[in-house]
Amino acid sequence: MLQFRPLIASQIQTSKHCKIAGISRDCKHILFHDEKRVTVLETSLVLQSAPGQDVRVSQIPYSYVEGRREAMIERVALSGRWLAISTSQELIICQMRTQASRAPEMLRRSHGKWEPTGLALYERDAQLLLVLGQRKHEGGSFQGRVLLFRIRQPTNVGSSMPEPSKYSLPQNDIPKEVDISFDGKLFLCRTEIHNSVVIWELVSGPGSDQRSLKITRRCHTPETGPFGVTSMSIFTSCSGRQYLFCTTHASTERWRNGGEWPFCSPITFPPESAPERTIHNLETLKDKRCLVAGAVSSKANIFAVLETSGKISFLGLKAHEGGGICCTDAPPCTMEPSLSSQTTQSQICPSVLRFDPSGEKLFAVGPDGKFIVVHFTDDQDQADTSSPSANLAPRSSFSLPSLLKRVF
Repeated sequence: MLQFRPLIASQIQTSKHCKIAGISRDCKHILFHDEKRVTVLETSLVLQSAPGQDVRVSQIPYSYVEGRREAMIERVALSGRWLAISTSQELIICQMRTQASRAPEMLRRSHGKWEPTGLALYERDAQLLLVLGQRKHEGGSFQGRVLLFRIRQPTNVGSSMPEPSKYSLPQNDIPKEVDISFDGKLFLCRTEIHNSVVIWELVSGPGSDQRSLKITRRCHTPETGPFGVTSMSIFTSCSGRQYLFCTTHASTERWRNGGEWPFCSPITFPPESAPERTIHNLETLKDKRCLVAGAVSSKANIFAVLETSGKISFLGLKAHEGGGICCTDAPPCTMEPSLSSQTTQSQICPSVLRFDPSGEKLFAVGPDGKFIVVHFTDDQDQADTSSPSANLAPRSSFSLPSLLKRVF
C-alpha cells in the first residue's frame, strides 16, 4: 500500500498585500509576491521551524522591490540561483543574494508594445533558459507569441539580453501560462481563448529542426476568469514515454461540452499522432469542478489536484488496456488540513502545488503563507488498510492501492 506519512503544516508570515505564492521546480524555495515586492524563502528554513511556530519575514533571505511607481510585478519564476521577474514594462533577470546591503545584478529587456502573460525559468550547467508569453491587441484582434531566451553562463550581468527565438500562436489566441519540463527538453504554453496546449521541443540551438504539438480539448469559456485548462504537467513514465496532464476549471456549460474534464494525453510529435483512444478524461474528479493546479509524482502513480476551495486531493493512476494512462476506480482521497480558499484569479498560480524531484514529497503553499508537506512511502508491512476515500487528518495517515510498479 502507498502510505502517506503525517503531514507537516506551517505558517509563514507574509505581507497582507501578498497575492501570489509559488514553489520552485526543485522545491528548495518558496516565493511570495505582490505588485511591488518579491520575497524568496528557503524551504529548509520552514521545515526546521518548530511545530506551531510561525516563520517570520525577517528570516527571508532574498527580496526584490520594484521602485518605479508605474511598474507592477506581474509574473515571477525562479530556478537555482536565478530569479526572473516580469513587470508591466520589462523583463528582469537577477541573481539571488543573501546580502541585503549589496544590490542585485540584473539583465533587463523592455516588453515594448507587448504585455507579459506567462514566465518560466530553467537553469542548467552552462545556460539559463527563459520562456516568456506575450500578447498585444492590434487591428481588432489579439496576437500572441512565446519567446525563448538562451542565456549563457556565466552571465555578463549589465549587458543586453540576447535576442530570443519567437514562436507565434494561432490568430486571435494568446498565451495564458508557459512552462518548461522538469528535464528541460520541452517547453509548453496553454492558451486562453482556444484552451489549447502547445508543446515544443527544446533543440540544441537556433536553426535546428524543431517539432511542435498542439493538444486541444473541448472547453466552453465565454466568461472572463480562470476557466478552461488551468494547469499543465509533463510526466515521464518508467518506460520513457511522456504524458501531458491537465487540470480544468469547468464552466457552467460543461455538460454541453463533453464534461470539460481534466485529462491525460500521450505526447506524440508529428508526423505521428496520439490515437484518440489513448487520451483519457479523468472522470473520477467529476465532483471537483474548479481545479486550479495539478502535479504528478515521478515515483508513485499519483496525480494531486488543488481546488479553488483550497482542498487537495489525490487520484490513483494506472495504465489503460487500450493505451495511455487513466485513473483507477478508487475515488479521490481529499486531505485535511487544506490550503486557504483561492477564489480570485489573482491568487491562482499552478506552481503552488509541486512534487519534489524524488516524487516522494508533495509541497503546497498559499498566498496567506500556509505551507503543507506530505511525504509518501511504500510500506507493505505498516500500510493503513482504511478506505481509500478516507480523509487525511493532521498527524495521521491513509493509503491508496500501491501503484509503484508501473507498466506504462
